[in-house]
Amino acid sequence: MKKFVSAILVVVPSVIAILLFVRSLDPALEIDNLKEQIGLQRSELRFLSKMANMGFASCHLTVPDFEKFAKENEHAFLWEGDNGLVGGFKVQRKGACIVSVTVPDWL
Repeated sequence: MKKFVSAILVVVPSVIAILLFVRSLDPALEIDNLKEQIGLQRSELRFLSKMANMGFASCHLTVPDFEKFAKENEHAFLWEGDNGLVGGFKVQRKGACIVSVTVPDWL
């Protein structure tokens, strides 16, 4: 009987410790997955901004067209001189033309 009680006293805490350890792994894996997804999204945004900047050389996108497009897609924009912020992008204009769209470093 003593062996049975001592076995229970050893097995039960061991099982509880293993379950607690496995439970703690799940949030850590979720955080790693989220970090990976954020990294992928950053690289996609940088790629898209590079592609967009290739088309700005001949001023195909004017500031009024850009502002209209942003409003239609429910994005707020804020201009400070020739620099602006639209959603998660930094926008630079020169006169009436959009010169570049970049992803901020903090994003």
